[in-house]
Order: sequence, then structure tokens, then C-alpha cells
Amino acid sequence: MGDTVLVTGASGFVGRAICARLMEAGFKVEGWYRSHPPPAASRKVQVDLTATLPAAPAQPIRAVIHTAAVAHARPTPQLLQRLEAVNVGGTRRMLAWAAAAGVERFIFLSSIKAQGAPAPGVIGRESDPPQPEGVYGEAKLQGEALVADWAASGERCGIALRLPLVYGPGVGGNVEKMARAARRGLLPQIGDGSALRSLISVGNVASAVATVVHSESLEPAMHTYLLTDGRPYSVAELGRALARASGRKVHHPRLPLTVARLLAQAGDLGERILRRPLPFSSEVLARLATDATFSSEPFQRDFGWRPEGQFTDHAKAILAALDPSSPRDDRTNML
Repeated sequence: MGDTVLVTGASGFVGRAICARLMEAGFKVEGWYRSHPPPAASRKVQVDLTATLPAAPAQPIRAVIHTAAVAHARPTPQLLQRLEAVNVGGTRRMLAWAAAAGVERFIFLSSIKAQGAPAPGVIGRESDPPQPEGVYGEAKLQGEALVADWAASGERCGIALRLPLVYGPGVGGNVEKMARAARRGLLPQIGDGSALRSLISVGNVASAVATVVHSESLEPAMHTYLLTDGRPYSVAELGRALARASGRKVHHPRLPLTVARLLAQAGDLGERILRRPLPFSSEVLARLATDATFSSEPFQRDFGWRPEGQFTDHAKAILAALDPSSPRDDRTNML
């Protein structure tokens, strides 16, 4: 199968970690990027997935890891066009490229949004009927279907890995907002903070992907798995971990749910008027006050993989990596 692995989105938050992990494992990595070269890759190639793709390298490709995608954000006509062109069309182009290059293993980084959140108190599993959330979730589910068609030849292996919030140094979304609040010493808590959320560290994502690349026992077929840290976290637990890591006294005033809902409705109105995301809305509230838990037991069983570490192990690094001048608004990383 060769020892070269191609990674799209190689300069992204997840792509960088995957490239570094594969390089450490002794693989040659061809990193495809859109604008900024990845720090770790044997060969770096600037690529526009909506245009003509580069010729396949001379050496055999062991696997393609497709992480490149347009991030989830407030739906606009422009976003819909980009989702179709990159998340769906780009995946279709990559699969055609992989087929022409003789690649037999295609790893597609999907999202729990392709599956949809389970009911409160219910643990989501990949066997559940998908109920995609929003246009981003629908685009990811379409991407999974394209990979399944590609793998249906009977000679290829397609793997979709559905990721929850991915955290680590450089994370955006609600984790970044919570980290900044902790650093300021004031981290409000909505309700009792008992909402449970499944998360996964960027290191665990890279470890799981490397495990799939290494595997010699995968049958040619389509395989879909959920990935998590192996346990859920309460929102209050995340806040306490960031507060302890900050090394300062952090106040956690409680915001009643009724008040939070009113503020979220005001945020919704502001978003409609300003036509841009605001720090607090009904979408943000749902991810801070409702459960969304998933099981990664099938992946752990089939690959003998075990997640390493927990959120508390990464809290200091998350705080240290905060850019003091430019908060990110990356809704793919929301809780």
C-alpha cells in the first residue's frame, strides 16, 4: 500500500495535528493546503479543491485523509454556494482523483452534525438514523454518501469519522469564549451547568486517524464511526477546568435559563438585523444548556484504540494559546 499519506486541509486545526502524528509514525505526508503551508509535511502542495487537482505523485498512496471543508457558520447564499462547491463538490473531486490514482483507502472527517444530536439522556450511536443539523450537517452527510458510493466497488475502503467538538490549543467557538472569560476572572454559568457534551481532543483525533491508516485488517466497504474522548463532560466541569488552569480566582455567577433565553432571543434578532454572528444566540444557548452525548465504543472495539487524556490535561495549553487580539468565531467548534 505504500507509506505515503495524502492529507487535505493540512494547515487546518485538525489537519496540522494529523500531519504531525503521521510524520512521527514514519509516514511520508503530502499535505494539500489552500492558503498557508502546513508546518509538518514531507511535501506541501497548494490546492484549490474547486479547480483542477494536481497530478498524482509517482509513489503509491496508502490513504487519503480528507479534512478540507468550509466551516459551519450562519447560513447565507454565499455560504450555501461554498458548501456545495467545497464540502460536496470538493469531496466528489477528491474521490475521483483517488480512484484515478489507485487509492484504496479514503478517510473522510465528518461531523456529529451529519448525524444530529440525540434526545437528552440518550447516547447517540452511528447506527441511529441520521437527522443532519443545518446546511453544514446536510453537506457532511452528502459527503459520506459520496464516499460510500466510491467504496461500493468492492475493492476500496471508505471510512467516515464523525467528530464532536474538537478542542486543543488554538480552538475556537464556545471553548475559546469560555477560556477568555476564565482568563478575565468572570465565567458565568447558565443554569446549573449540568448539560453533558461529548468532545474530543485534537490529539485523540490524530491518534484515531493514524490507527486507521496503520490498520491492515479493514475490509473493503464503507465504515462509519463516531469518535469521542470516551466520556462526556458537563459544561460546569469544563468551566472549572479552565478556571483552575488560569491560576486566578474566577467567579461563576449563575444565569437563570429564563434570562438566558431572553438574551438569546435578543441575539437572534441582532443577527438578523446585522447579518453576522453574535456572541450569544439561541444556537449558542442550545450548546451550553442541552445534552449531546455519543459513544465511540464501536471504534475503540474494532481498532483496539483508546483515547488518551481528558479536557483537564489540555486546559492550560488552551489558555496559553489564546491570541489576545483576535477572538475567533469558528462555529464548527461549538459545544
